[in-house]
Amino acid sequence: MTTMKAVVFDEFGDVDVFHEAEVEVPVLTKGSILIKQAAIAMDPYDVKFRASAFGVPAKENMIGGSTIAGVVEAVAADVTEFKVGERVVAVPHEHGYAEYAVVDADTAGHLPDSVSFEDAAAFGLGWSNWLPSRC
Repeated sequence: MTTMKAVVFDEFGDVDVFHEAEVEVPVLTKGSILIKQAAIAMDPYDVKFRASAFGVPAKENMIGGSTIAGVVEAVAADVTEFKVGERVVAVPHEHGYAEYAVVDADTAGHLPDSVSFEDAAAFGLGWSNWLPSRC
């Protein structure tokens, strides 16, 4: 697995700037986990980011998406609080509109089986105020 599908944009604007692209699967970094996406949300943060509200320069294949839920696919060697196969919700603030996302483990929380991926993605950004200390 070296590439994945993602919804990207190359310039800021309205929703019509989105398009699908094949991009590289992100690589684990220190303190991170790789999540196979099951659900994502489009939060107010994402709308503002896409509209260039944060002063970040535009670049090719930008991937938005601040709230995600899915299953841990890989774990960096220094991460002990997550295991491959666990259900998680995370708030990376970017890179969510893709099949896979690498996130800092401290932006993720364990997702109980009683909560659907869709529900977790829908409330994840508000939930992040107490992640991971209460998960």
